[in-house]
Amino acid sequence: VSSTNTSKPNRSQRETFVPNARRLIVWAAICVAISTLFAGGIGVATGVALAETQNIQRQDEFGNYRPSLSSILLDRRGKIITEYFAEERREIVSVYQLPKYLLDAVIVKEDRHFFSHIGFSAKGIFRAAWNIVAGHYFSGGSTISQQVAGNLYDDRSVTTLGRKLSELWWSFQLEKKRSKMEILEIY
Repeated sequence: VSSTNTSKPNRSQRETFVPNARRLIVWAAICVAISTLFAGGIGVATGVALAETQNIQRQDEFGNYRPSLSSILLDRRGKIITEYFAEERREIVSVYQLPKYLLDAVIVKEDRHFFSHIGFSAKGIFRAAWNIVAGHYFSGGSTISQQVAGNLYDDRSVTTLGRKLSELWWSFQLEKKRSKMEILEIY
C-alpha cells in the first residue's frame, strides 16, 4: 500500500500563497495599463505625424514666402513719384545677390551649424533650456530653419513648449522640402 499525501495545504502555506498571488495580479495589471497607455500614445503621435505629413505633401506651395511689397506710383515717363508700403519697406533680393560676407556674418551670429544640421540643434536647445532653468543669460536655441518655420507657421509672440514643438516639426518639414539656400533666402 502506497501512501500519497492528498491533504489540503496547511494554513501557513495558504497565507503566503494568497499575498504573492495578489501582488502578482496587481503588478500584471499595472504593467498592462502602462503598456496600453504607452502604445496608445505612440499610436496617436504617429497618426498625427502622418496626417500632418500627408497634408504637407498636398501643399505645392509649402515653404513659399510672399512678403508684402511696396506699391510704386510712376508718372507717365516712368519716373517714381512715390512709394506706398505697409509695415515694412521691402525689396526682394536673391540670396545669391548678397555679399558672401553678409551671409557668413548672419550664419555665424544666428546658426553656426546651419549647413550641417537637419533643422534643429540639440546642443542649442539644451543650452537655452539650461540657461532658463539656471536663470542665466537668455539665449535662443532656435536654428535659422526653426526661426523661418516659426515665422511662417507659428505665433512667435508666445513662448510655450507646444509652440517650440510645433516649430521643431515645421522646421523638419521645411528642411525636407526646401534647400538650405532657399531657407536662408526666406530668412
